Formats: sequence, structure tokens, C-alpha cells
Amino acid sequence: GAQPPRYTHVALVVAPDGGRLEKRTGGVTVRELRDAGVPPERVLGELAFGLGLATTNAPTTARAIADACSGRDLAWRREPWPIPGSLVRG
Repeated sequence: GAQPPRYTHVALVVAPDGGRLEKRTGGVTVRELRDAGVPPERVLGELAFGLGLATTNAPTTARAIADACSGRDLAWRREPWPIPGSLVRG
């Protein structure tokens, strides 16, 4: 008996201008962000904020996000989320 997992659809991530992400957008994969020296805590903070799991985009850890979400109903973002321009390269 464990509870079966629950699933939800999350917001579509789009380019900073609201357009579709394309290969030429650049800098939007986790590998590219890591290679560019972006700290994992910054990426997690931006994603948590973009998904509606945090009230700010401040750098954070996966544990802190899990702890903050534990025991509460989550209101996932539904509308497309423009990835911050500061995370992508042109």
C-alpha cells in the first residue's frame, strides 16, 4: 500500500519575449546554465517562483522548496511562464 502518485500539468516555459523556445534561444538547458556558472540554487529559485511554488525568485534548495510546500495545497501556475532573460543568452 503506498498512495499512487498524483500528477499535474505545469506551466509551459517560454522565451523571455513570450515566444516559443527554440535552439537559437540558447542557455536554457540545465547543462548550459551549469556550464555558464549559474548556481543550482538560483535555477531552483527561478523555477520554484515560475511554477508558483515560491513567492520570490530568491536562490533556494530543493529541500527548502519541499519543506515550504509540505502539507499545503499547491496552486500551480497555469499560464505560460517566460524564462527570465537573465538566465538565457541571445
